[in-house]
Amino acid sequence: MQYSIGLEEKNLPLFDILTLKCSKFIPKGIHWSISESEDEPAQLCLLEAYPSDKEENDETCTKAVSDVIISIMAEELAESMIIRLINKKYPTLEPMDKARIFCYVWCWIKKNQNWTHSLDGCIADGLVSGQLILDGVLRFRMKEQISCWDGYVESAYNTIIVENEYQEFIKILQYFVNMQSPQIDEVHVNVQRGGKYILLDKDLTQLDNEIALALEAENEGSMNDEDILISSLITIAPGKIIIHGAENAKNPQILDTIKKVFNERVLTLDK
Repeated sequence: MQYSIGLEEKNLPLFDILTLKCSKFIPKGIHWSISESEDEPAQLCLLEAYPSDKEENDETCTKAVSDVIISIMAEELAESMIIRLINKKYPTLEPMDKARIFCYVWCWIKKNQNWTHSLDGCIADGLVSGQLILDGVLRFRMKEQISCWDGYVESAYNTIIVENEYQEFIKILQYFVNMQSPQIDEVHVNVQRGGKYILLDKDLTQLDNEIALALEAENEGSMNDEDILISSLITIAPGKIIIHGAENAKNPQILDTIKKVFNERVLTLDK
């Protein structure tokens, strides 16, 4: 059986991809060969596949070719489409941030491969006609899926914006810490059951945290315990911070923030 398989996308080497996928998905009982047309405006390859022994038949050939095409569309072509969506929506974004968006989106797609089941009908129709333009099938028969990917791209963009803002926040806090001399050599952060934070000195005596009281009064109770903790530590800028009961923290991210801001000054004790 002969199948004409095309690709409008010039950046993907169709012949090489087809060869690789056929080697992987077509069983030994089926003979296959690929020839490439150089005269077409789109990339076009002729894939021939037919049984070479009695254990295989035309239906087996069609199933094997279908697996080849589904794999191309679910991997190489999907990757190319995601990159195109990212470049279209965020053309001025830094390459590193584009790469981060792609990684987020690709992880989400790989976790949900159910969409590939809807390719079966599209590919079956193309194999019956003997010709498939792969990116055309994806664009015109999978519009709903592409719209879903577009939503993934936007969600990933929002995620990295939050991450970038968090990293800038960390840098600012590090600057304030490094600009001042420690007011106390050692502070113990005791995270109690229920998530309340208590600051202790090196003798494990509770500190009179006037800073926390002042912050609470100034903000009329609008600051939560995590905000008060980080603000107190930034102001005190201790030479060493020892964290006890980290497993009790309601919001573990605040402890991660402390570690990132104070770096090697922080020691977390196990249970």
